[in-house]
Amino acid sequence: MTTYKTGNPLGSVAPQDLFDNSRNLDLALNGSAPEWTDRFGLPHKSYALIEASIDAVKVNADTQIAAVSANAAHQIAVTTESANALIASLGYMPPVPYEAGLQMTVANQTVSYQGAVYAPVASDLPFETTGTFESDKFRLVQGVSGADLSADYGSAMVGHHGSTVSQELDARVIYGKTLADLQAIPAARLVDGQRASLADGTEYRWYSASSSWRSVSRQVLNNEGDTTALSMVDWANFSNASRRLFVTHHYNDAEMVVWDNVGDKNLFLLLRNARNPSRRPDKPADFVGSADFLRCQNTYFYNGGYQAFNAFQIKYTGDLEWGNQGDKNAAVKLINSRSTHNFQYSFRLETKTANLRLLEITESADNSVFQFKCPSSKLARLDASETMTEGMYISALAGPLDLEAAAGKNLRLRASEYNVRTATGWAFLGKFVDTGSAPSGPDSPGERGDFYVNSAGTLAYFCYAPSKWSRVSLTPNW
Repeated sequence: MTTYKTGNPLGSVAPQDLFDNSRNLDLALNGSAPEWTDRFGLPHKSYALIEASIDAVKVNADTQIAAVSANAAHQIAVTTESANALIASLGYMPPVPYEAGLQMTVANQTVSYQGAVYAPVASDLPFETTGTFESDKFRLVQGVSGADLSADYGSAMVGHHGSTVSQELDARVIYGKTLADLQAIPAARLVDGQRASLADGTEYRWYSASSSWRSVSRQVLNNEGDTTALSMVDWANFSNASRRLFVTHHYNDAEMVVWDNVGDKNLFLLLRNARNPSRRPDKPADFVGSADFLRCQNTYFYNGGYQAFNAFQIKYTGDLEWGNQGDKNAAVKLINSRSTHNFQYSFRLETKTANLRLLEITESADNSVFQFKCPSSKLARLDASETMTEGMYISALAGPLDLEAAAGKNLRLRASEYNVRTATGWAFLGKFVDTGSAPSGPDSPGERGDFYVNSAGTLAYFCYAPSKWSRVSLTPNW
């Protein structure tokens, strides 16, 4: 306890400070209080508290050491008991520590030496042990030997699953920074199928036949010799309705997927909407998939951002749709690249049933342009639809336009009047009149250009001016 509290700096030799220091040191060393206060008013731990703390640490340490020792002794006892039980189950006597002077007389005696258990070699019995362990006179009973490690259970003896140690070593993964690190490993140190992993996550496998490392991203599936009808690959996707079955990313310029077929009249690809009520309990029992079969898309920069557009798709209904490519739209092309025609059609559309309407061309879903029809199996017909109120225009932009009937057959033109195109416009050619309007005389009613031929084909009448008819006699002579 400080009496004077002069506040003089450290190192003061004033009598008052020496008195306070002496008194405080006496309290710190000999007092029973846990703390004391120096002449500057700062608290400190007393020697009594330091001794008590040391004693507490020692007691705790002794307790922990005793517990560890007891547990170790227990584990040793359990292990020894288990080992002795195993040895006894094999017909051996419990082992005794190896030392000089042991009388080895029977083959089931055992000794323990450096953590392993040995039995005498039967052909060397009887003999007396010396101070040096004679390994040629003993065989390993309990422990790890080369024969044990090479056995099917060998790896289990060193902490792995049940297989040979060689198999475990072969299955280990080699880690390296680059492929050059792997290539620098001598081939003699590698086994076929050896796995390796690089720092970037790429995995490789060693192939002894070619003495090369190959990326395991190239998977080879081969069912040669397998006579079962099971699929080589069988995928199933459940639970999450928004999860894709698989996605493939391709970041080089080679073909992305190649399927080579050497089958005979088989099928390359089958896409099928199917039914499986046990796998879709959330759907009615008669539910059948309703997916569109195929969709091909291109991504373009359009309207301020990148967007995916359908180039081609096959719908659930079987409809084929082309060309929704935004500002990249172009005409749909069907190209036959055959170098010689070989008297074959370039393109052919075939229907398996008789149909009045074979083909319809529309400008939208509801506006038909024209149809190819087959009213009977002997008549082909091309009609402009009812919505084409301005008719149909057929022109040859260069060269003549020929309409030809088969030999001996009529070329029929059905219209109320006929016009011909001239260099400057259209010119009225005339019109045919039916029997009910046939002229009965030169002044019969009629319009300029009307034309009539009698049923016998011997007389023709031509109206050359309003209500003015002229008769022409038709003879077989030219």
